[in-house]
Amino acid sequence: MTKQLKAGLQYMLIDFRYSLMIFWSILFASSLLLMLLSWSIPSSQSNLAFGLVIYIFCAISGFQMTKETLPYFLKFSSTRKNFLIVALVFNVLLAMFMSLLAMLSTYLFNYISRLFDVANFRVMFTTELTTLSQTWYHEFFTNAVLSFLFLTLGFLLSSLFYRFGLIGGFSGLAVVIISIILPESRQFLADLFLSIDYTKVDFNFLVILFVSLFTFIPNWLLIKQAPTKAASTR
Repeated sequence: MTKQLKAGLQYMLIDFRYSLMIFWSILFASSLLLMLLSWSIPSSQSNLAFGLVIYIFCAISGFQMTKETLPYFLKFSSTRKNFLIVALVFNVLLAMFMSLLAMLSTYLFNYISRLFDVANFRVMFTTELTTLSQTWYHEFFTNAVLSFLFLTLGFLLSSLFYRFGLIGGFSGLAVVIISIILPESRQFLADLFLSIDYTKVDFNFLVILFVSLFTFIPNWLLIKQAPTKAASTR
C-alpha cells in the first residue's frame, strides 16, 4: 500500500508539474511587464496580490483532479481509497508550495521595485487585508489554508461532475450559486468563515480547515462506486 501511495503521489506531481510551470511563468512575465509599464508611466499606480491569483489556480487545479487522475489510478489496480489519500496529501503539499512561492515572489517583486525606484508598483501581502500582523509565517499560513480550501472545493466539484456528468455537476454548482445569491444563506456563510473588523478581515481558520477536510467525506461517497470513466464520456 505504501508503494502505491508513493507512486500515486509521484504521478500527481508529474501530472501537475507542467501546469505549475506555465502558471508561474505567465504570472512572472505579466508582473514584470506591469512593473515595466508602471516605470514608464510614473502617473499610474499598479497593485497586485499574488494570493488572489493562486486561489483561482488552486480551484481550477482541484476541479481537474478527479477526471485527470482517478482513471489512471484505477487502470493500474490502485484503489479509490488510495486515490483519496493521495489526493489529500497532494492538496496539502500543493497548498503549501503555492503559498511559499507566492510569499517569496511578493518579497522579490517588492524588492525589485524598490531597487529600481518604481514607487507606483507594488505587490500586496494577503495579511495586509486581514487582522493578522504582517509576518512571513502569518502570510504563509493564511495563503496555505485558503489555497487548501479552494483545492478541496474544486476537488469535490470535480468528483461531482465525474460521477454524475454535466447534469449532476451543474446541479451542484447551481446549489452553491443560489446559496451565495440568497441573502440569508450568504450572510450565514460569511459569518461562518470570516468577520470584518472595520477594513480588515478576520478569518475563522479552524472552520475553514474543518470544512476543507470535511469535503473528503462526500468526495469518498462520490468516488467509491465511480466507474473508470467520467459520466460525460460513458
